Amino acid sequence: MDYRLYLKNAFRHAGLKRIVPLAREKLNILVYKEHAPLYAERLWVNPLEINKSVRLGSQTSTSGKILRQKKLFDNCIPVKEDNIIKKCFDHWVYGKSWKETGIVDELLLLIGQYGSYDGCKSESDVVERYRALDSLFNTVSKARRLKPKNELSKNAFREEGGILIHIGPNGELFFGGNGNHRLAIALILEVESIPVQLGATYHGALQQLQNLRKPELT
Repeated sequence: MDYRLYLKNAFRHAGLKRIVPLAREKLNILVYKEHAPLYAERLWVNPLEINKSVRLGSQTSTSGKILRQKKLFDNCIPVKEDNIIKKCFDHWVYGKSWKETGIVDELLLLIGQYGSYDGCKSESDVVERYRALDSLFNTVSKARRLKPKNELSKNAFREEGGILIHIGPNGELFFGGNGNHRLAIALILEVESIPVQLGATYHGALQQLQNLRKPELT
């Protein structure tokens, strides 16, 4: 395929923010063929196998990227100690109100700094956001399933915006920081298989990526 034509079509159909990751994806395919990680690729994984959390960058900058430095995965913490996930456990497992967990005040502080954050511009937006998350928790509790992005929106692009998961050395799964509440719900309810957005992949774990390319467990 003509590379310039590929970029032109990517811009037309995917939008500006996807130009760089889709160009990176094309280069990956040229080099690694079927082993190449894809931008916003959807994988189905067992959430209980996600035990660590590490920040490597935004979902746009990391998704589909191949990393060669093992040390990038060293600065990790247990996933249940991740700030938002810990507060979700405080609320849904230990019965604290969202206000008591501290997450409401944190979000209001960020709104004060940036004008809006996580789609919220006011305290009433924050209250509605967490009311919706409680509703999602109840829905998943009954269905035992988190819906992939294509079931939530007809305009979804792969699993873009989903729970971000990096694949580290030895194929270990790392939470990348996007989709905190959804991952917490899946962990608490012990959902068997969840849709995630592929983040970065360690070069030596490309075979493990192949092994993760499987359909949803039903």
